[in-house]
Amino acid sequence: MPVKSLTARISRLSSAIFIAVVIIAAVVLLIGVRAVLIRSVSSRLATFLDNIAPPFLEAASAGSEHVESIQELCSRFGEQFDLRLTFVFPDGTVAGESQLDPGTLDNHANRPEIMEAVEQGSGISVRYSETVQQRMIYVALALQESNRFLGVLRVATSLHAATSLLGSFWMVAGPVLLFVAVAGAAALTFVSRMVGRSIRRVSEDAERFRASDFSRPLRVAEWPEAQGIVQLINSMGKQLNESLSTAFRQQTLEKAILSSMVEGVLAIDSRMRIINLNDAAARLLRISREEALNHRIEEVVRISAILEFIQRTMESNKPLEEDLLIYDEKERFFRAHGTKLLDSAGGSIGALVALYDNTQLHRLELIRKEFAANVSHELKTPITSIKGFAETLLDGGLDNREEVMRFLSIIAGQTDRLIAIVDDLLSLARIEADIEREGVVLNVGRLRGAIDSAVSTCARAAADRKISVQIECPYDVSAKFNPQLLEQALVNLIDNAIKYSDPGSYILISVETLERQVRIAVKDHGCGIAAEHIPRLFERFYRVDKARSRALGGTGLGLAIVKHIVLSHRGRVEVDSRMGEGSTFTICLPVPAHQWMQ
Repeated sequence: MPVKSLTARISRLSSAIFIAVVIIAAVVLLIGVRAVLIRSVSSRLATFLDNIAPPFLEAASAGSEHVESIQELCSRFGEQFDLRLTFVFPDGTVAGESQLDPGTLDNHANRPEIMEAVEQGSGISVRYSETVQQRMIYVALALQESNRFLGVLRVATSLHAATSLLGSFWMVAGPVLLFVAVAGAAALTFVSRMVGRSIRRVSEDAERFRASDFSRPLRVAEWPEAQGIVQLINSMGKQLNESLSTAFRQQTLEKAILSSMVEGVLAIDSRMRIINLNDAAARLLRISREEALNHRIEEVVRISAILEFIQRTMESNKPLEEDLLIYDEKERFFRAHGTKLLDSAGGSIGALVALYDNTQLHRLELIRKEFAANVSHELKTPITSIKGFAETLLDGGLDNREEVMRFLSIIAGQTDRLIAIVDDLLSLARIEADIEREGVVLNVGRLRGAIDSAVSTCARAAADRKISVQIECPYDVSAKFNPQLLEQALVNLIDNAIKYSDPGSYILISVETLERQVRIAVKDHGCGIAAEHIPRLFERFYRVDKARSRALGGTGLGLAIVKHIVLSHRGRVEVDSRMGEGSTFTICLPVPAHQWMQ
């Protein structure tokens, strides 16, 4: 809409409002003058009744037999003062009437002014008279003598006669009010046009603000009032510019914080629509962030446990914290925190849910529990055996030398097993401590020496099972490692390969150099390992075949030690195995930078 048209509308509207105000003022003035005139007439009529009351009081006190005198008084005073006079007995019977025959009139006990006079001593009423067919002003006075109610004297006059002065008043006031209305409308039109010019000027400059251009302030207006508006708009523009900049920075910061959070954060409105979620929540719920926004939660999330938790959060008056078990592709454990979203007035506008994937922690907790149980079991078995044979000897088993020697041999074997378990636990604890404080010393050296030393350590065990060990490793291959720890890891792998390989087979130790790592593979030709056991092979005391492992003298800690030794070298260990085809354990060590950069 053009600015000029807006100014014209403002001018017409202000003129119409002013004229309407003048008309309303005139109506109010008319009503007020009319009310004043009615009060004045009522006051004069009340005074008139007070003046003529004595003869009516005297006639009424004489009894009903003097009704004629009451009628005579009404006729005389009514004709003399051109007023309508009525006298009513306490029972409502009309005893006297100046303009009509009293006998033709009905009972007046229910007339408003009569009732008011009976209750309060006097009464006033302005109403339409069915008797004389016009609006009348009635004033009534109760007549009493010695606390004896004698009747009501009422006087009435036409309302038109009482307000006849209003015409003269409007002959004078009407032209004045008309002149005020026209002059005021003209003045408002002139002022509106002047204001319109200032508005157009400010509007032209403010167009830049609409385009978010706050580089230049608005020009100063002509009027002081307009100058204040311009200064206010300039101040608001400056504040808005600062607020937009602050909001943009805060939005960027909040987005960065949400994006970097490990926990999944999900915001739901009161209609169960997703109003915000971070990337972590999208990954945990396995949904697309862009497709999920502004959609109902049940349309994009199919996990019943999550939906039920959100519903409980919406219904709860306090924050909720629960562990959720999720079944989809695999079993997952979530820690969920939920709280209501509140507006400034404290009303609920939705819910905020934070999700944390505790699957790994839950798995580690299970491993910890299994480890404690396994340690207890591994230690209890040899201790129970030692205790049993020792008690047998103490109970009289010392007489038979052959039995004593057999029992002592078993006790010694079980003791060796205990020592082996304790040594492995201490080794594992020492390696973990070195990793935590970065106390493992690594030096660049040739791998062939560590491999030859490990093979030499296991040579007797291999010979006992008629297993040959083959080495495929160039002498010039080097890596950064700790000779003692790496040799221990290789001994454990070679020892396992010997134990689980068929007699007469062979073990191959090969070394492969890639761009940034060296791979040391120990391959056997034994029974192999089932796929479901491979993810847990490096857990403490985890055994694929518990009976065979204990029979072969294993502690259940060898592969756990290998894993932590490789971690202390900042490397990793891999397993490749198939049932009936043997297994390959590969240690991957980083190559020194000066080697792969050549």
